[in-house]
Amino acid sequence: MKNMLHKWLVIIFITYISRSKVKSDENEVKLQKYLFANPDYHYMARPVKQTNTKIWANFSLSISQIVSIDMRNEAVTTSIWPTQEWYDEYMQWNPEDFGGITNTGVSPDRIWKPEIVLYNNVDGRFEVEFQSRVQIGYRGNCLWAPPTIFKTHCKINAQHFPYDEQFCPLTFLSFDYDYTQVEIVSKFSEGDYTGDQYWHSSEWSIMSARTETYLTSCASCLTNNHSAVTVMLHLKRKPLFYSVNLVLPILMVSILTVMSFYLPSECCEKITLTVTVLLSVTMLLLIVSKMVPKTSYHVPLLNMYLIFILLLVSFSLIGKTLFHIQISDF
Repeated sequence: MKNMLHKWLVIIFITYISRSKVKSDENEVKLQKYLFANPDYHYMARPVKQTNTKIWANFSLSISQIVSIDMRNEAVTTSIWPTQEWYDEYMQWNPEDFGGITNTGVSPDRIWKPEIVLYNNVDGRFEVEFQSRVQIGYRGNCLWAPPTIFKTHCKINAQHFPYDEQFCPLTFLSFDYDYTQVEIVSKFSEGDYTGDQYWHSSEWSIMSARTETYLTSCASCLTNNHSAVTVMLHLKRKPLFYSVNLVLPILMVSILTVMSFYLPSECCEKITLTVTVLLSVTMLLLIVSKMVPKTSYHVPLLNMYLIFILLLVSFSLIGKTLFHIQISDF
């Protein structure tokens, strides 16, 4: 008897939960139909009832990971969560009419968005690929935070490589609207640029990040005054790998270079050691040259040091050769 009663209670509970869920889904469908039934609303037009009303778009981002920095091509790849918030005058409802629903999510291709895009990308991808749902509150406040991976241009200063620091900008602007229609407001906090899910890079550390909002123009824009925001990332390289695998061998070759001068000129092994050092320096110079960008603005100090050793060893080898030629003549 107790088992039968227990089974009936479970069945009644499951039925109640199922009905509540169906009722909730019905309210959700009813709300979605209500929001987009307005003939005055179109996802391509700004959601304002007065033409001269400006839309303020709050913008912030959370950095998930510094994926990589391509030194040769001067490009940085980052995984971020850009967040956009704005007010839509048409996306409003009374929660009591829809089962107490206070917020809902809609597909981003059905609702107007501020069209804030990454302007300084290097791969032609201005918008995000993953189209997550836009969250809408019953008072018309909209929030969109799609995760994405961006590849942007970053001017590399390799003068102090591998103990260098880089400043890489991420520039976002409202592409389709000037500042009288849409203006970006930065909600980015300099001390909170990484989220809880931040993955620390094994090569780079984020030292700081600061933002700047301003008006700018772009090649494809209809007007010259578009609202933009730039997030400047201050990155510092973790030099342990290069210290062990590059700087330490260079120091050892430098010691051998000095030791070659202590060998007497009559010693035949002196030329052999000098040639070996010369080849080693040349190889290290090629390795460093392949790591840094092809630019005329900055020459790495490590390159200059290797070139100095290369010249020193070369002149030393020439002098030893001439010395042996003179001895052989006598």
